[in-house]
Amino acid sequence: MRKDLNDVLHYAAQRGIVCVVSPSATLLLTESALDGIKESEAFGISISLDGMAATHEKIRGIEGTWKRGIDAIKSAVSLG
Repeated sequence: MRKDLNDVLHYAAQRGIVCVVSPSATLLLTESALDGIKESEAFGISISLDGMAATHEKIRGIEGTWKRGIDAIKSAVSLG
């Protein structure tokens, strides 16, 4: 993710531009990163899942991304 993502989102929100973020479920998508997205006034977040774990990871080609995606969704929901 861009290091200045939250600044860009906040800048856009202050000018009436609606932004939705669709981050990849990588190690960079932490609860802190999700909280920053929320605080930046992004309108929403979209996290893709391509099916259950085996299907998702076969399509993505990276082991562990399904669980990271699920964890990110849970964190986003708990952050509101």
